[in-house]
Amino acid sequence: MNWNPDPITWESRPAADVPTEIELVVLIRQHDYEMAWQRLRLAQQTYQDLDVVRENVMNGLAHRLRANGELDAAISLFRLNIQVHPNSIRAHDGFADAYLSNGDSLMVIRTYEQLLESLPLDTTMSQSTKHRIRQNAELRLRILQHTRPENAGASRFPA
Repeated sequence: MNWNPDPITWESRPAADVPTEIELVVLIRQHDYEMAWQRLRLAQQTYQDLDVVRENVMNGLAHRLRANGELDAAISLFRLNIQVHPNSIRAHDGFADAYLSNGDSLMVIRTYEQLLESLPLDTTMSQSTKHRIRQNAELRLRILQHTRPENAGASRFPA
């Protein structure tokens, strides 16, 4: 006997389901960032005491998407990760790298500025790692501001 259940679509799943990180990637690929964010936000509201997605898994998947040339999907996944983990320096750093790969200098500048503001709030990194990330972000900001003079006024960090 062949058993062929009807495929479950995102629209037919119970609203309280918590999406896995992989399911968020599928949502982004098949639909868009907004649908993935709505599902994630609903899960967060439903399960307020639960860390709905793991920051390190989201980062790893987003880096893999970026390496595979799926820059829009990588940017969306980094963006989701920052929404859920706003103080994650790794998420901000990956987000900036994805925008850099996409050639969006203005968004790289904005993202590195957000990273620098969030740096003191990240409790998961050693001070030496924070120092290295700060130096890298400030260097990239100076380079971008130097090579894109029209963006020089967009940053609070002088060239």
